[in-house]
Amino acid sequence: MRYLLAVFAVASGALFAFAGPGFADPNVPDIPPHQHFVIDATGHWNPVGPQVCPAGSSPQLQKAFNQFHVNIHHSENPPGTPIETLGPQQGAPGLHNGIAADMQGRPCSFVPPQ
Repeated sequence: MRYLLAVFAVASGALFAFAGPGFADPNVPDIPPHQHFVIDATGHWNPVGPQVCPAGSSPQLQKAFNQFHVNIHHSENPPGTPIETLGPQQGAPGLHNGIAADMQGRPCSFVPPQ
């Protein structure tokens, strides 16, 4: 019985180790660099997501930025070309509904108000 439990535990571990990458969107095109902010109830602009600004400054983060953009922000490549994705098509609804804190995208040159 212990042998079967050990085999089951190892097999389950292997299954979960390989399942995560299978649910990602592997072929998301590069999204042009820009900044994402969550604006809280006090009006403070909080940077969120992988930071790729100024453009080209963090090429190692481009894939993470692409995934963040299509699964959290919205699944389109500016200026509005839709991207097929496994994530939510309209991004995280609670961050895009005009109630309380919301997410905004801005160009790399944008300086948030103090």
